[in-house]
Amino acid sequence: DLRRNSLDAVPAFVFELSSALHSLALGGNAIRQVGRAAHERWGSLSGLGFIDLSNCRIEDLGSLPICAAQHLNLLRSLDLSNNDLRLIPAELGLVGTLNSLQLSGNPQKTVRTAILDQGTPAILSYLKNRLPEGYQLPHEHHHQAQHQAQHQQPPQQRDVNVRMQPSSRSRPQNESVHPNSGGYTSLVESGRFGGGGGGGGGG
Repeated sequence: DLRRNSLDAVPAFVFELSSALHSLALGGNAIRQVGRAAHERWGSLSGLGFIDLSNCRIEDLGSLPICAAQHLNLLRSLDLSNNDLRLIPAELGLVGTLNSLQLSGNPQKTVRTAILDQGTPAILSYLKNRLPEGYQLPHEHHHQAQHQAQHQQPPQQRDVNVRMQPSSRSRPQNESVHPNSGGYTSLVESGRFGGGGGGGGGG
């Protein structure tokens, strides 16, 4: 039970428990995002039957809905009530094992109050019907990998990009590429035109 522990993220050790974890109670923390951090391998928690993420500050569910639909085949209860969710991902409608999906207390306008009042089966059906016809779930962790790729470019590659940057501009007429410099060397400076140093050349 990790409720009311002033956590601002789902702890990494949770995902080390893998399929042995059956219940995850994180309500009452200060978590703003789930399913975005590199350590959040929700698909590995295949034994989960209960997730409580209520009364946090969650604004973004990240990869959680997709992973739940693909891998959490024992999930019966998902409590997302009293958060800051403005959008409810339609993929949650594909988590057909849910008996209880709590969404009340969020500023979202995806699911109308009248549907929320009808209970979980109506919510799941409504969300599922919002998906495009023929929709297929993306590859596992697609969104998460895309997010991480923006921040994990190898340092060596970043250096190469910086060194090669001059190649994007037009090459001046009196410049050539020096084979060892990684940039441009003026033909005047190299003495290949008659104006460099003190050599007077002229017509």
